[in-house]
Amino acid sequence: MNNWGLLKTKCDRNNYRIFTNNDLKWVEFIQRAKATGMSLSKIVDTLHYGNKDVKL
Repeated sequence: MNNWGLLKTKCDRNNYRIFTNNDLKWVEFIQRAKATGMSLSKIVDTLHYGNKDVKL
């Protein structure tokens, strides 16, 4: 999901990604959207149309 621009995570010194609670909520939203049959490109368009910075 990082390659699609859906999450902007940070990495620790061992190069492990650090996910916030808000990141995990976005992942859950994306999974629910995909479960309805929405394509990942449509999800990207939808998220970029809206304000991704809004907390879920």
